[in-house]
Amino acid sequence: MSAAYSPQGYLFCSGGIHSLELWEVRTGNHFQTLKDYSGLVNAIAFSPHGNQVAACIDLTIRLWDVSTGDCIHTLTGHTESVIIIAYSSQGHQVASGGWDKTVRIWDVESGDCLQTLTGHTDCVNRVVFSPQDDQVASASQDTTVKLWDPKTLECRYTFTDFNMLGPGVVFSPQGHQVTFYTFSGNIRVWETHTGDSLHVLSGHAKSVTSIVYSPKGHLIATASKDSTVRLWDISSGECRAVISDFNSYVKKITWSLSSEVIYFATACDDGSVRMWRLMEDENLCRVRLCWSSGYHGLAAMGAFIQDVDGLSLVNKRLLKQRGAVGEPSLHLETGKLIRHTHSGNYPTE
Repeated sequence: MSAAYSPQGYLFCSGGIHSLELWEVRTGNHFQTLKDYSGLVNAIAFSPHGNQVAACIDLTIRLWDVSTGDCIHTLTGHTESVIIIAYSSQGHQVASGGWDKTVRIWDVESGDCLQTLTGHTDCVNRVVFSPQDDQVASASQDTTVKLWDPKTLECRYTFTDFNMLGPGVVFSPQGHQVTFYTFSGNIRVWETHTGDSLHVLSGHAKSVTSIVYSPKGHLIATASKDSTVRLWDISSGECRAVISDFNSYVKKITWSLSSEVIYFATACDDGSVRMWRLMEDENLCRVRLCWSSGYHGLAAMGAFIQDVDGLSLVNKRLLKQRGAVGEPSLHLETGKLIRHTHSGNYPTE
């Protein structure tokens, strides 16, 4: 089973062996059945504008019109199963990879294969365009990440030095850095113009599950199966804040930027979702819990709990009883937790 949300968050696409369906997120109503396909769906991706869906099905990639459900193109050329696909940031091209060890670049309008990038020695399990669409990064089970120029076919850099490479490859918003992680929990940051290693971000005790740059590109948020979320300063490589002791591990982090107020959301394996607000000044970095779904406990380090919406009366009284009225802050220079009232963790249950 594969699934994906549309960029606007209105639609959800799910596919298996016999069906590929679109659903309305808010209502759960069936929106569309994507037509003319059979086979196992290995991966699904929405175009940046949300008007197309692409899916890897056996040896092919198919593109559908979201509004009509009609198949626009069937892209053929891979000689073994295709397992990953990604749209360019403008939506004019898609990149695909799979068991034939190649990366292929396709024109969305014509369906033509524009480029075939060769060099990996094992299955390609991740491809991603830079935000400017002038670079493509691919990760492989050969434990390397390659950085390509999609116009010249040149492999600009091959990043090695991995024991077990994880599936995450992320460009910074400006495209100056590429970040990826290993199953050991380490995160590596590289400079895309020189190929130099900038940082190894160490601190997670288990494998990393999500990694996302902040909208301004100065912080990286990471989640791990060690049930923590960490915020890293990209210029220094230092960990600025840790949110810990979730009831289950965080599977996904997403950032939002609205009117210069920066929020990020965490989604856990137990189904709970929490919204956090990031507040920074010259010397301080603070993370505030805005709301939480579910009724599980939470201990937050490097965060302060105040004026939280959606808490039950029992939880509110318990927080007040335990002194959760101050504004603890994490000092950027020392990394020490500073609390203006009581110290310790504040569970919400």
